[in-house]
Amino acid sequence: MSKKGGSESAHEEYYTKYDGLWGEVLSHLKNRLVYGRNYKDMICIYCGESASTREHCPPKAFFPEHDYPDNLRVLPACKKCNNVFSKAEEVVRDYLDCMYDRYYNNKSVEGYPEKIREYVEFTEQGKELIEAADIVFKKVAQGLAIYEICDGFGDDGWSSKVTGFICKHWGDSEEWARLEDPVPINVLPELGTRASGNPFVIYDIGIGEPEIKVSTCAMWKNIKEGIFSYVAWLEDDVIKVRMILRDFFYVEVSFYN
Repeated sequence: MSKKGGSESAHEEYYTKYDGLWGEVLSHLKNRLVYGRNYKDMICIYCGESASTREHCPPKAFFPEHDYPDNLRVLPACKKCNNVFSKAEEVVRDYLDCMYDRYYNNKSVEGYPEKIREYVEFTEQGKELIEAADIVFKKVAQGLAIYEICDGFGDDGWSSKVTGFICKHWGDSEEWARLEDPVPINVLPELGTRASGNPFVIYDIGIGEPEIKVSTCAMWKNIKEGIFSYVAWLEDDVIKVRMILRDFFYVEVSFYN
């Protein structure tokens, strides 16, 4: 999955600093990009500096207390990045809880801090995320992209932007159901990445057409049923990650290099 217009050897050379995570050359075992206490020279996936902590992706703050799934992605991060994101994750946890209680559970949210309720009102009126949520969703998407397709490292020039955000009650049920459809892709995942391990093909036979149209798709993955699912893929040199939280919040993040 080398970048267009760039040197494949240069891209490979960049990743040599991550060999300590994989223990082999990049092209052999990319899917070992996880935090391991026995690995040497762990590198922070966000800033590229030396990593000494592990980063759960998605963060535990996205799940009900003491109900964490055992398949959270665990990636290496430096203390600075981990601490900065942890503070924002606490705000986003309360923000999402408050929005979910008000518009899904139809519960009173008077027990939430005033600032959190203001954040929810801001999002409901403008259909726009607060800054902390923007930061956290981009960070989570980056971790998932790196875990799945081994690309999107912040120190490799990738920049991110939230390109889609929908709450379930903003649209109709049919529109929401379509959000979880497999995503047709025009670039196959590079061999050695996790995403290359489960390609999926749809055969679309048009009525009255003799030929079969074949479309390769990126498939959604469930971290915890009804709580968090995602899909990550590369499209025309843009990395895209879509996430659905609690079957109520939909987020799309795009990465540009």
